[in-house]
Amino acid sequence: MKVFSFLSIKGGVGKTTLVSNLATELAIRGRKVLLIDLDMQANLSMAFFDPEEYMQHVREGRTIRELYPKIILDNALKKKDVKLKDLIISPRIVNESMGSFSGSNPIDIVISDLNLINISSESIRPYKLKTALSDLKDIYDVVLIDCPPHISGLTASAIIASDYYVIPSTPDYLSIMGIQFTLRFIDELLADYEIKNSELLGVLFNMVRVYGGAPIGKHKEAMLRVSDMGIKTFNNYLPYKPNSFVNIYNTSSTFLDTNETENNLYLTELTYEFMELANL
Repeated sequence: MKVFSFLSIKGGVGKTTLVSNLATELAIRGRKVLLIDLDMQANLSMAFFDPEEYMQHVREGRTIRELYPKIILDNALKKKDVKLKDLIISPRIVNESMGSFSGSNPIDIVISDLNLINISSESIRPYKLKTALSDLKDIYDVVLIDCPPHISGLTASAIIASDYYVIPSTPDYLSIMGIQFTLRFIDELLADYEIKNSELLGVLFNMVRVYGGAPIGKHKEAMLRVSDMGIKTFNNYLPYKPNSFVNIYNTSSTFLDTNETENNLYLTELTYEFMELANL
């Protein structure tokens, strides 16, 4: 089992869209995939369920929030530790639609909810997620973690649990600043905890404007600038396609319309590169 964290300090880079599509592509190719949503906005979670079904899971306490103590109260009551496997949900409708692909595997997910905001960074044990995932190592091939778009104890917990981390980015000046800031945070974190098994898989550019089959000038310059800094980047990227998303439950625009040939090609090439880099 290999664990990947997707994080970007700058919002609006299409991180959740990337994670959901990559998970789907990996599952179609026979990999057993678990998604973990650590973002309190829960966009990834809500992409896989209709609104009522999602809220029912939240009411039942089947969210990543239950893995962490509710600060003082839970400790005082000595609440029994929750196992990560008890929080895993299989999104029925999404998996039924994927069943039409020969050789595909279903996707599982641990959803998030807004109550993550009540967790203080000080209350999060850094190795909590890594320990919890160790119980699942013989069940899944791939775990993809959607991190919150800010520095927090949850982000640190995800990086510590990961074999690789991926930084999604748009090809612009502010996003490049965000890449540098994110890498500094991760380097300091890995040094503080003396972690040597987590490494950058690459910066993955999203929302790239393409003309004539290649990135437009200013986007190409931004992408080259990052690689010229000695930062690993993916060779493949996802283009800016504002009308290329499908609404699953009329509440989400998370999944690329893979019926469109051009989108499917970009996503397929990106998936194969991801698998090759991570030896999947």
